[in-house]
Amino acid sequence: MKMRTSISSAAALHIAVFTLALAWFASGGVSPASEQNSGATSKRAEVTGPVAAAQLNENLVYSLAGLISEDWRIPLDQSANLVRKSFKAAAEHSLDPLLVLAVIAQESSFRNFGNAHAWLRDKDGQNAINPLAAHGPMQVAGRWHLEKMPRDEQGNVRITSVEENVRVGAWILKEYLQRDRGDLPAALQRYNGNRADPEKRYANGVLTKLGRLEQALH
Repeated sequence: MKMRTSISSAAALHIAVFTLALAWFASGGVSPASEQNSGATSKRAEVTGPVAAAQLNENLVYSLAGLISEDWRIPLDQSANLVRKSFKAAAEHSLDPLLVLAVIAQESSFRNFGNAHAWLRDKDGQNAINPLAAHGPMQVAGRWHLEKMPRDEQGNVRITSVEENVRVGAWILKEYLQRDRGDLPAALQRYNGNRADPEKRYANGVLTKLGRLEQALH
């Protein structure tokens, strides 16, 4: 897919909605958890994009999975599994699930779950994955997020499962959005570890993929 060098109008809408949503919660709005605790009937997740995590159904799963399978050339069941895990992580961290999927697309193309760039050298997947280096669908680097990483029986950081990786990646992204006060391109560049890039190439890559994923909603 050809990467655009500027932020699309759809992406601009995401940025505006992210900013408004975070500002609303900062001003004392009621959180989804508070709604549930108060006995309210709403099951709304914090909506920071055109899709709420609570809206997942099998039709949407296979619309998204079909698009991902076709565009990124992976098996349909694999893409459906990632869609479900992304919606689950997005609900947990109050994110747009399509944004989570777009980051996965940018980081690993939904298939390269070893250490960053290792798949270019290790065609057979024989090399052991280093959990402290970027790995998994969202390429989480354990050395920078030790407090979020799973541990083995000896207390050592271990590699994440697909579900753990997506959950931790979404957790990191949510923290960066809060740190950058809802500035989505800034948070994405922080996720990439390249905040100094004036062209925001990583953010534009994610937002381009986000726009493509949105087409599954129509």
